[in-house]
Amino acid sequence: MATLVRKLLRVLTRSLITAATATATHLITIDDNVNPTLIAPASLTAVCDISEQPAYTTYAEFTAAGGTASDNCGIDEGSFTLLSEVSDGNTCPEVITRTYQIADHCGNSATATQLITIDDNVNPTHCSGIF
Repeated sequence: MATLVRKLLRVLTRSLITAATATATHLITIDDNVNPTLIAPASLTAVCDISEQPAYTTYAEFTAAGGTASDNCGIDEGSFTLLSEVSDGNTCPEVITRTYQIADHCGNSATATQLITIDDNVNPTHCSGIF
């Protein structure tokens, strides 16, 4: 997990009636080590090929399809990416698992998976007179 540490130094000076001054320093450390959350859109289906359900290439496409992301310090939408697309190796049905990733503005990241089931359940038809 990546973190971003920012430090802010405040110096407060107060003049007293006796012409003396008092100074205090206050160091504030901001350290975001909280991962964002990423929730993928609902599972999809395809009949013949994975190309029927193209992967989301932008965060806008991902959220338009029902996905969400949130973070305590803000989401870096430009960091959204498809990490992998893996088949279970089966046929009829075949299940493809897509893993997406996004990061916050401090570099902390989260992943979410979406399942796509490819299942040709349409029976072939015979056209008379062709054979």
